Order: sequence, then C-alpha cells, then structure tokens
Amino acid sequence: MKKKSTYASGNQAEIWVRGFLLKAGYSVHRCLRSFFRTEKGIPLSHSNDLFHCIDIVAIKPEEKTLWIQVTKSSGIGKKLEKLKLVEWNFEHSDVQVWQNVSSGRWRLLRFNGEALITMGEIQRGKKLLEIREEEPEEIKPTLSEKRRLNYMIKK
Repeated sequence: MKKKSTYASGNQAEIWVRGFLLKAGYSVHRCLRSFFRTEKGIPLSHSNDLFHCIDIVAIKPEEKTLWIQVTKSSGIGKKLEKLKLVEWNFEHSDVQVWQNVSSGRWRLLRFNGEALITMGEIQRGKKLLEIREEEPEEIKPTLSEKRRLNYMIKK
C-alpha cells in the first residue's frame, strides 16, 4: 500500500476540520496551495497560509473570529513560534491549533499570545466536545524547534 504524502494527509485533515466547523454553523475559508510549473516544466507548490501560520478562518455571528492552524505533526513548538510572529487582537480573535493526535482524535489548543493552552479534545464520530475547566496544560517549543525557526526567519 502506498503511503500518503504529508501534503495529502494535511489536506485531508483540513477538509475534516472545515466540515466540522460548517456543521457547527460557521462560515469557513480554507487556504489552498497554489501549483505552478517552472520554465523547465518542474511542478512546484506554494503554501498560501494566512500570516504563514493559519490554514482556516471561521466566522459566526456574535462570536470571535476563529484563526486555526491544522496540524498532524508533533512539531507543535514550530507552530507556536510562527503564531508569536503575528500581532493578534485577542479581543476579536480566537487563535487555535487543532492537532490530529491519532486516527479520529483531535487535541484543541488555544494560543494566548505566549503559549498554547490545551482546551479539550474532539473524538471523531462523537458530538461531544470536552472542554477542560481545570488548570490548562502549557505547551512550549523545544530548543531544536526554536533554532530551526530562527534559521528559517533569517533566510
């Protein structure tokens, strides 16, 4: 069996999140990749993430705008560092990372300007969204993730 590419896997995850939000009554915009060919005919793709970190924007009347980074990776620290580069207006925005931790299980994290705080989980097939009320778990980038991001920013 052929293994899915990272792009195909991430694309599938974004489509699932978009569908979940549409069912919840949100109007949703999903950023799509653009494809092109070089002069020599080599196919390339370019990510069109908003602010280099957002895959999905969702709005609903009387609620804050949702800015969502969808990820299947464990490199959550790199995502955090990219989110820190944007000047967010948290009065009107709710910035989140939706991490697909296993088949059908999603961990929802909220960005507070400094760190990612675990909000809860979604289990595919269940309508229940478990929101945690206890002391939130803070997630920070590892030293190697910080170094990698600094290198990317300097380029």
